[in-house]
Amino acid sequence: MFYLILKHSHSILRWFFLLALIITLIRAGFGYFRNQKYLALHKTTTLSTLIISHLQFVLGFVLFLVSPKVVFSGISFTQPLLRFFLLEHTSMMLAAIVFITIGHTRVKLVTAARQKHRTTLVYFGLALLIVLLAIPWPWRALAAGWF
Repeated sequence: MFYLILKHSHSILRWFFLLALIITLIRAGFGYFRNQKYLALHKTTTLSTLIISHLQFVLGFVLFLVSPKVVFSGISFTQPLLRFFLLEHTSMMLAAIVFITIGHTRVKLVTAARQKHRTTLVYFGLALLIVLLAIPWPWRALAAGWF
């Protein structure tokens, strides 16, 4: 029962995470290409995305420890489903969250507004690309669904 609640929470939070990431990128894109000031709204969206990503990571880490799809043995590397959840999904999502964290930190260090928007675009954009590749979408035949 705990596993199912955790799994569904992690799956539902994925949509909030993607939405926050996309909103952050859209705002940064408008800010960069329209040469806008870096407002408190931009800071709030990057911080919200950072918080949601870390919450998603914590849920994912606990799920990693209790999931029957994560098997710590040599057989995991011979079966695509087990390898995906043990190695690929975990390492790619960790890399995406590292990009978000570094991007958020670097934005705080930069003083020029245009540079802040550009930094957000680069780091959060790379994170979005990695996240989209690492999600077990239903069409990937990894026994995952939309929720």
